[in-house]
Amino acid sequence: WVAVLTGVTMVAEFAGGILTRSLSVLGDAVHMLTHFGSVGLSLLAVIIATRPAPPDKTYRYWRAEVIASLVNGLALVPIAGYILYEAWHRWRHPVAVDALPMLAVAGIGLVVNLLCAAILHRHHKHDLNMRAAFVHMLTATASSIGVLAAGLLIWLRGWNWTDPLIAAGISILVLLWAVGLIREAVAVLLESVPAHMDLERIRTSKKGEPGVGDVLALH
Repeated sequence: WVAVLTGVTMVAEFAGGILTRSLSVLGDAVHMLTHFGSVGLSLLAVIIATRPAPPDKTYRYWRAEVIASLVNGLALVPIAGYILYEAWHRWRHPVAVDALPMLAVAGIGLVVNLLCAAILHRHHKHDLNMRAAFVHMLTATASSIGVLAAGLLIWLRGWNWTDPLIAAGISILVLLWAVGLIREAVAVLLESVPAHMDLERIRTSKKGEPGVGDVLALH
């Protein structure tokens, strides 16, 4: 359901961004494209992860979900960089924006993002893959709010410069989320100690067991 809703909204926002000449709406549409890819990758990873695996795959295919999370995070970086570049160009050379259609498109995007976030919220605490998809929806919600704010200011005050400003803000927000997601996925792939676990406390506990002389390699 999230994939369907995101895909339809993405097409609507691309059309709306072109018609209204709004960079922030186009930025939100590109952002939505990453969400569509993110959800698609997440769904594919879940399908792969639940397949039967041969005995040599000791983790089965569960790591496919973490790899999907890493790809999601990496995909956001160049797209956000491009929107930042376009925002700088628009800041120097402002473009008139049709505010009312822009507000309508942003409003639809906000409603869809909130609905998708609500659908994913029930599962986002259970694994990194679901959390990646949920994080995508949160950033999409924030960007839709920003586009709405820009649309209102353009409509009420004629401040066309708010469009590239909000677009730049969306891009920075996306970059911050992406970096956090990449770091978390890489930590899992490198088999780092989870943040909520104390390695030395576990080691001490194991050494305290009857018959255990030492713990040489703790994984």
